[in-house]
Amino acid sequence: MTNLLEKGLIIGYGILTLLIFFSLISPFLEAISKFNNNEKNDIENYISFINEMDQAILHVIDNPEEDFLKSIEYPSNLNITLYNQYAKYDFIIRDEPQYIIIFYNESFIYNVFHDILPKTYLLNVSFVLHLIKVQLIDYY
Repeated sequence: MTNLLEKGLIIGYGILTLLIFFSLISPFLEAISKFNNNEKNDIENYISFINEMDQAILHVIDNPEEDFLKSIEYPSNLNITLYNQYAKYDFIIRDEPQYIIIFYNESFIYNVFHDILPKTYLLNVSFVLHLIKVQLIDYY
């Protein structure tokens, strides 16, 4: 009978120890989970923005007489350089710089968007003198 009692006490103590351990470690697990979700959201924000810019530029290339205007959410820590026939997007994921370079059939008016605040801008893409002009107009 005492052998059964000892086993019951050891199992109870083990369960109590596990509960205390998990209650201490749960805030760290939650922080790790939030960090991973934020990282996925950042990548999705960058890809979404780059896709919207690409669609706008392709629309203007296909329809040179039309201007493209759209409200767009600019993500944080994104730098854009438009030169010759290239659009270069730089951003940082996990402390490593990432680059996406897209080639187009038409040339750009040289433009650099670095250190821009993350907020909503009006994207204006137009064709001027056989060059693509891209502007991010600040809302007031």
